[in-house]
Amino acid sequence: GTRVLASKMGTEEMRTAAAIDAARGGENVALVCGGDPAIYAMASPVLEQGTDGIDVDIVPGVTASLAASAILGAALGHDNATISLSDLHTPWESIERRLHGAAVGDFVVALYNPRSKKRTAHLPRALEILGSQRQPSTPIAVVQQACRPRQKVIMSTLGEFRPEWVDMNSLVVVGSSTTKYVTSGSGEARMVTPRDYHWMDR
Repeated sequence: GTRVLASKMGTEEMRTAAAIDAARGGENVALVCGGDPAIYAMASPVLEQGTDGIDVDIVPGVTASLAASAILGAALGHDNATISLSDLHTPWESIERRLHGAAVGDFVVALYNPRSKKRTAHLPRALEILGSQRQPSTPIAVVQQACRPRQKVIMSTLGEFRPEWVDMNSLVVVGSSTTKYVTSGSGEARMVTPRDYHWMDR
C-alpha cells in the first residue's frame, strides 16, 4: 500500500516539492537519499522550499566523509573541510574561492562529487589549487562505493594521483601538511591526521 515516487539526480526541487505536497495532503512521507540527509542532500532543499505546518524529522545517516575517514584510518583526525566540486547549483568561482581558503588554512579536504563523465576538469583544478599549498608527498586517497559491496580504496600522493581513478561514486580525501601514512596489522596502510595532543611523543 506504499506509493513510491522515484526521480533522477538533478531533479531535487521537483522531488522535494512532491514530498511536501504529499505531506500537506495528509500522507506520511519518507524522503530517502544516500548518506546523511543534512550534508549535500535532501534536508536542505526540503526546508528551503517551506515546511510550515508540517512536522519534519531529519534522521541522521553516515555521510561519505566519515565513512571514508574510517575506511582509510583516521584521515579526518584534525580540522577538515568538505567541498563539493559540483557546479550544478553553485558557481565554479565560489567553489574555487573555498578551495583556496581550505588550501591556505591547511585543512584536510574531503571532495564530494569530484568527477563525472562531463565534469573532468574540476578535480585536476581542485588538486592544483590545494597543491599550491601542499607538498607533492601529501597523502591523498579515493574511496569508491564506501561501505558497499564494491568498495575500493586507492591511496596515493598529490604528486602521483591520477584523476581518472575517480568517478561520481567516489570521495577524494586530500591530506593536510601533517597527514601521513602509517602501517597497521599485517602491513596494511592507514591514513592518519595527527590530533596534535602535545603530551604525545613525536
